[in-house]
Amino acid sequence: MTQIGTRRSFYWKLYSQFTSDSNIAEWLKGFTSAHLRQFLAQVPTTISRNVEDVLDLVELIGRHQLPGMKSSTALPVRTTFLHILYPNFVPIFDQMVLKAVGAWRDRANQNTSVLRQYIPHAWALSNKHALQLSGFEESAVRLIDMALWVKRS
Repeated sequence: MTQIGTRRSFYWKLYSQFTSDSNIAEWLKGFTSAHLRQFLAQVPTTISRNVEDVLDLVELIGRHQLPGMKSSTALPVRTTFLHILYPNFVPIFDQMVLKAVGAWRDRANQNTSVLRQYIPHAWALSNKHALQLSGFEESAVRLIDMALWVKRS
């Protein structure tokens, strides 16, 4: 993915969280290609459906101090970034999908133990509906995420 594509994807995530335009502009300034290159040099080209591998990548992002993903409470942005890299394996973990599956409680989307439980649930949903989801450009994991988001909206 290009740096511009990555910036656009994060722009919508920050914008959807009502981040002001000036804060988004500052965020973009801090997102240098060097930060991104250093992170990407350490991530595998592909991953499997292993929850621990996904959680390790979530932690790796934190060690690289990428803008918008520095804090341990930045799980929604971190999983969005990882979903862009691994759309077949990493579900987006945010308030909307947690509300849709009845797992929302205050700050649940900032809790790694909730993420640990949600990932296999998202995979099970994508497996269960794989036949109905075939033929789309998006991965089954992404389509489940979109359906949950729409259901909650």
